Amino acid sequence: MKREREREREREREGKIKTFFFPQHNGSLSFFLRGSAARRGEGRRRRVTPPTSTSTYTPVSNCNLLLPIASYSSLCFLTPPHQSAAVTQPFINQIEMEYESKEQSLRCDCLVFDLDDTLYPVTSGIGADVVRNIQAYMIEKLGVEESISLELCILLYKQYGTTMSGLRAVGYQFDYDDFHSYVHGRLAYEKIKPDPVLRNILLSLPIRKVVFTNGDRIHASRALKRLGIEDCFEGVVCFETLNPASPPSAAGQVEIFDIVKHLAHPEPGVELPKSPILCKPNIDAMLQALKVASINPKTSILFDDSARNIQAAKQIGMHTVLVGTSERIKGADHALESLHNMKEALPELWEEAVKDEDVRKSSKVGIETSVIA
Repeated sequence: MKREREREREREREGKIKTFFFPQHNGSLSFFLRGSAARRGEGRRRRVTPPTSTSTYTPVSNCNLLLPIASYSSLCFLTPPHQSAAVTQPFINQIEMEYESKEQSLRCDCLVFDLDDTLYPVTSGIGADVVRNIQAYMIEKLGVEESISLELCILLYKQYGTTMSGLRAVGYQFDYDDFHSYVHGRLAYEKIKPDPVLRNILLSLPIRKVVFTNGDRIHASRALKRLGIEDCFEGVVCFETLNPASPPSAAGQVEIFDIVKHLAHPEPGVELPKSPILCKPNIDAMLQALKVASINPKTSILFDDSARNIQAAKQIGMHTVLVGTSERIKGADHALESLHNMKEALPELWEEAVKDEDVRKSSKVGIETSVIA
């Protein structure tokens, strides 16, 4: 309880960012936009049923949100509906049915951005600091020998997508909030510089924009605020979205699976243990994230610096952009040194947005004329 209260106070200090859960009939979520952001939603369909919360936030259905929207006044962190994470085939079938009759001209209705080393550059040094902090946590909190800590850290990252996920897979018990507080709470966020160029690019695109990060919500909030782009996104899918709470610690001493030995000398019939943590590039994690945010993979684009995440996104039908290099890899439709090059590399996003706006305006005029007549 004490740790939870401390986390809540920290969230309040980070700009009073809160997470709300408001189930729709289809199991998706509503976005809660503060004040002016909700008032700017002219033409958006709104649910008549009020939220049960006593909050003054205005609910806006995320699947009925009609853009363009200039900016949002606060970050919205998504929480998952209470359902199984095994959504792969049912969700794909649902997407195919729902979009079967859509016009083929609709090429992109949502941009999905990774956070670390994508929205801010790897040259910030934050990534290297994270690795050092994870090593320190493993040594200090989990009793990992210092001599193997770096090797184990990298090995688990390669096998499970994040070192944290790998640590839980091989048997280490720890509190998720404690891990994030130690690893991200010690970061020098001043290394992340404001990026007005990126901000202008994002605001010029009247398309849904969502952040999808393996990091926790406090880390995402701090990084986005340092960049000055926290109001450029409809919502954030973060660690807590896919992993609502730390599982209870197992009673007694837990045996740690020796992954280093296993990979060096694999035994027949022995497989790598699975992790209870959902994160990229796990396919189920990615599909769960898209379902929570009501994103159709076939009409969305993922911007990510990780080759594995890009390839996983391509497997589920997303358009993909590898960030941080101009060299395309398997699974990447485009490759950008920086998001600053978006307009040059993907001019069709702006062209399509202008076409959609023209259609909306002509439809509005037509409706108004018929009513007057």
